[in-house]
Amino acid sequence: MLYFWAAHLGGTAGWLEVLLFALGVLCVLMEIFVFPGVGIFGLGGGLLVISSLVLASQTYVIPRNEYQMAQLRSSLLVVVGAIAGTGAVASIVRRFLPHTPMFNRVYLAPPSVEELARQSERESPDRFDHLMGATGTCYTPLVPGGKVRFDEDLVDVMSEGDFIDRGTKVEVIEVQGNRVVVRQSSVS
Repeated sequence: MLYFWAAHLGGTAGWLEVLLFALGVLCVLMEIFVFPGVGIFGLGGGLLVISSLVLASQTYVIPRNEYQMAQLRSSLLVVVGAIAGTGAVASIVRRFLPHTPMFNRVYLAPPSVEELARQSERESPDRFDHLMGATGTCYTPLVPGGKVRFDEDLVDVMSEGDFIDRGTKVEVIEVQGNRVVVRQSSVS
């Protein structure tokens, strides 16, 4: 809005440019939230935004002589330069902001290779075979489903059908793929 206000004070922008910009932003938002993946609204909205920025820097709509063509090229160069500059600043901020002392807690660092490997191992469907006969502690009440902690792993389980309180020791009696069935352990 500051850009359009300054252009309005300079005599180059009017309501047409502001409406084109608002319509462009509305189309981009529709692309993101209403029709994702279609592309027509996103491209059309982007073109409307760029058109409004170019039109706000000149006093005509269609160039009719060499001076106006030169002015149009200059306006397009400014808009392209602003987009490139914004992209460069965003890239620099994305690269260096996570390492600054004040903002390193704001940015979530991507998982390390070891963490990705452990996550992949935990999410594989046949990973529960090693739990057969293992004992763990109920992390939530089992009614009949819930969570049990086996050492460092927190696993979704089903009881044999009985209600089992939180904190009770249980043992695995059956594993089928990612379905783990437990019963209350006879050893307390």
